[in-house]
Amino acid sequence: MPFQSRYRPLVDSSWGNWDKPISLRLGRSSTHIVHSPQEALKLMSSEWPGERGDSYYQARRACLAFLKRQASPAQVRRAFLVAAAETGLLH
Repeated sequence: MPFQSRYRPLVDSSWGNWDKPISLRLGRSSTHIVHSPQEALKLMSSEWPGERGDSYYQARRACLAFLKRQASPAQVRRAFLVAAAETGLLH
């Protein structure tokens, strides 16, 4: 009999995908499409090109809260949009 964990993963790969992805301009000719809080966190952790002000940290905290199921995808999207707009990344 195969091993089955009694614990669910914190987030499955499809949970939390946004209905409308967010298009960002990273550099002069590069566009990046963000579909979910997981992708937003990845981008913020490794590729965020702008300043990291209060809205950046609020969006990052929202992403982390989402992973713990303490924030909804919509809450994360709103926070991420504010951070992206403040940095001038919205496409």
